Amino acid sequence: MEVSQSLAEHKTEMVIIENTVEAAEHAARLGLLFSAAIAAIEHDKQEDKGQLPDKEDATITE
Repeated sequence: MEVSQSLAEHKTEMVIIENTVEAAEHAARLGLLFSAAIAAIEHDKQEDKGQLPDKEDATITE
């Protein structure tokens, strides 16, 4: 039995996604996340990838 079939028996959906934005959009469609949160997730993703100006690299302090 495939994993997705096994999960379906327990009313759990398994989806394959590319990134956190897709995951957020899927969660919003299911009503698990407010749609307004997607913009913040997109922003965080761009920030993490260094695609926004003024990104500061993390520094380790002791």
